[in-house]
Amino acid sequence: MNIDVVIPNGNEKQLISTAKNLGFDGLIILYEKPPKEINEKNFIIIPAELSEKHIAKRKGILFSRGHENTRWIFEKLKPSAVFNLELGMEKDRMSHRSSNLDQVLCKIAKRNKIKIGFNVSMMIYGDKKILGRVIQNIRLCQKYDNDCFFASFARNPNEMRACHDMKALALALGMSTEFIKKTFSVLDIMNNKKS
Repeated sequence: MNIDVVIPNGNEKQLISTAKNLGFDGLIILYEKPPKEINEKNFIIIPAELSEKHIAKRKGILFSRGHENTRWIFEKLKPSAVFNLELGMEKDRMSHRSSNLDQVLCKIAKRNKIKIGFNVSMMIYGDKKILGRVIQNIRLCQKYDNDCFFASFARNPNEMRACHDMKALALALGMSTEFIKKTFSVLDIMNNKKS
């Protein structure tokens, strides 16, 4: 089962239509405000909350952008998933990248069952220095066996990518084939826990 994650701007119907055309079986739709109810036949739609500042009421799936106060997010907020870790404002050093993820945070994420998300739209349309940070985070996730996933996090239908394109990108960024299989089943597991 292929599931993608999107952040709509009132364009839910177009995102759902594009997801169907790209071969996805469902979408996790992130809302900063209380989620809307959307019904679609033969298509899984999972509303989720996007929160960063407060500890939200944990009714469903909670996502968080992890580019500020990452340790607090991992220890106190304990979202279901964190994404955009690579967008930290700290400059890269000569010997390592400032990717907001290290061995301590990987262990905390593993203990708190937090999934680490990689934003494909950001990799394609964002600053190219982000790719080095993504590669470093992929290596850390593989080393510490963290649950992670690739998703488009698209705001409009043009930013969405097919699942096989995301798998090819993961392979090109250094992810092993075994880890890719695990990575692309994480969103299915989140869907099953919600049901």
